Formats: sequence, structure tokens, C-alpha cells
Amino acid sequence: KGIRPFISRTVAVPKDVTFADLHRIIQIAMGWNDEHLHEFKVLSEDMRIVPADTDTDDLGLKYAFEEVTPLSKYRGKKILYTYDSFCNWEHTIRFLKEIPDYTDPFPKVIKYSNRCPPEESGGAKGFLNKLEIMEDWTHPDYEYVVDWFNEDYEWYYVDDVNERLRNLERIEPGNTLGAEDIEEIMTAFLTDIPADFYYDLKEKKARRDHDGKMKDEPERYLMIRTSKADVLD
Repeated sequence: KGIRPFISRTVAVPKDVTFADLHRIIQIAMGWNDEHLHEFKVLSEDMRIVPADTDTDDLGLKYAFEEVTPLSKYRGKKILYTYDSFCNWEHTIRFLKEIPDYTDPFPKVIKYSNRCPPEESGGAKGFLNKLEIMEDWTHPDYEYVVDWFNEDYEWYYVDDVNERLRNLERIEPGNTLGAEDIEEIMTAFLTDIPADFYYDLKEKKARRDHDGKMKDEPERYLMIRTSKADVLD
């Protein structure tokens, strides 16, 4: 938001992704380095979706943990993704359509426009100011800004991006959270998530307590498993 020319990515994603998966997909697809805090917000419901290790004291009553929240739960809703609270990079996420014959189990950039701003570029205002300096070789900061952007800045290598997305290890709730985390999540979501999802999380915690480690389990706790995919913009 706040940048022209417009920067966008249209990405096909498997239908069972969580918001934690989506965070990593955005980082790779846009070109960020995942160096700062982030959060999602479902605007119509004033729902904040955050990592499980977030301090929840200031989140208010309506929040969810991204590791156990499927994107499909808010399909069709307008979602705001904010990355780096200092620079305040805001990304608007929209559902475009379903692709019935999409069979790939990994996300893929299918359309894009313009390169993402570099990290630490001072937000939209600072980034646009640097672009203006790059157009004026008489500016006293011209050489510094040109070196700072680096020679590859203007290029977006979509094949490299999609290769990284192809190799992206998906985040699965039961395999990434400890027993204490799962117990906290179950308490927070007791009135909000389907009963079968709660049961699966509780079953995983019991297995870890008994064996001392997390066993591989069927992927039913992901709630949705299909060959179809959603397209996000």
C-alpha cells in the first residue's frame, strides 16, 4: 500500500494452507527476508492473526494463532498483512478464484508486477524518496542510494522465486508447536474452532506426553485436503 507503480503478486496456493504458511509464501513471493515481526488482520471481523509466540496482552479479545488457523476459514474476506511495524509495509490480500484442476502441492507465482522494496528502506515514503534520488544523478546521495539498491534491484526472477516456493517446507500445527503451546492454543480456541480440530490437537498432545516426542500423524488435523487451489492477489 502507498506505493506507485503498483507492486503485486498473484499466487496459486494449495487450499489447505495455514496463515503461517501464507506468511512464508508472502515473504518469498514478494522478496522480503523475514527479518521483522508481522501480523494478519481480517478487516471485516477485526480479527488479528499472529504467531503463537506473540505476547497476547495487547491483542484484545479477537485474535487467533496463525499456525492453527486455516486460510480457508476466511476465504473471500479482505485480509491485511503488515510486515515490519517500523516501516509498516501493508499488503492487501484478496481471493480471486478457485482453480479446479490445480494439482501441485506447493504455491506458485503466476503473475507479478514490479519489485518489492528492499528491507530497511524507510517505509513507503522513504522508498519513494530513494527512487527519486536514483533519477537525479546530481543529488548528493545519488551514489550512496545506487549502491544501496544494488545492480539487481529492478529484476524479479520469477523462476527462482517459484523454485524456492516449490521447496518450501509447509508448517503443520502438531509438528511445530510444543505441548504447552498446544494446550494454550486449545484454551484460546475452545469456543472458536470445530470440535474435530480440537480433538486432533488434544490427541497429538497426549501422544507427545506418552512417548516423549511427537509422532507422525495423518494430515486430517489440517481440516482440508483437496487437489483444488485458491488464487490470492
